[in-house]
Amino acid sequence: MNFEQEFRRTSGQPFTSEGVEFMLSYRITVPLSGVLSITYKHCILTPKQGIRLDCAVEMSLDKDKSNAFNIWSDSAMRTVRVSCEPASKVMIRNLWDHGDGVVQSWHAGAAMHAETSLDGAVILYCNSTLKNTRCRDLIVEIASG
Repeated sequence: MNFEQEFRRTSGQPFTSEGVEFMLSYRITVPLSGVLSITYKHCILTPKQGIRLDCAVEMSLDKDKSNAFNIWSDSAMRTVRVSCEPASKVMIRNLWDHGDGVVQSWHAGAAMHAETSLDGAVILYCNSTLKNTRCRDLIVEIASG
């Protein structure tokens, strides 16, 4: 399977293959606590991996406030907490950098799929390259903080 071809065929919309729904990004609703707890469960070292969060309202990460954050696995704590207005929608996508300082996402076969754990956390399985269809390069758990 070629993710890039499939996303072109579906005009960027999610598609299902062998019972798994693949997507370019995942949208999550901020819980009533106003906090998302993001834990890096697994990450390959090359290329550098991370996630991007985008929201229509301002989010807080440590002392920083923004509508968008790139959170890199090589420089973030294993678990980070992002605060945001409850019921806001946050879009999450995977990122990578091959060492040239160019942040890449949404192309060259980028894909992810999501599972919900028994405790309600969302686990995102992401890939990083055109030839990689395993979606196991970056595994991130997102839970109510």
